Amino acid sequence: MASRRMISVNLVDSDAFLDLPASAQNLYFHLNMRADDDGFVNKPRSVMRVVGASEEDLKLLTDKGYLLSFEDGVVTIRHWRVHNLLRKDRYTPTQYQELFSRLTLMPNGTYSDHPAATEELFSRPATIRQPDGDPGKVSIGQVR
Repeated sequence: MASRRMISVNLVDSDAFLDLPASAQNLYFHLNMRADDDGFVNKPRSVMRVVGASEEDLKLLTDKGYLLSFEDGVVTIRHWRVHNLLRKDRYTPTQYQELFSRLTLMPNGTYSDHPAATEELFSRPATIRQPDGDPGKVSIGQVR
């Protein structure tokens, strides 16, 4: 898991997001911080306990379309690729490949769990659109 994550202000500045209770918003931010490079969080209930969120907060984020939940308790940040794109040399595929294969990437960059949503399946990592960059250069915020 990376130690830096981005959050799109376009999403969190929306009325729909701001209408969520502060506890649900806080949970969303913390889940984003703990997600792997494909947006999967394997322990959302542990994160809930750490930040003092309730089961209702997790359910609300799922019901409002901010999270996709799987039967084994793993959740995916639906807008992960809106928030984060990683360079190829920094990307580590999720360990949840079977769950990942059930998702569809929508043209707007969100994940969908509806197989008929689009034909644009995950045939390449999000990192392809990002430059390879020079691994020797220092990224913003990186300390040498």
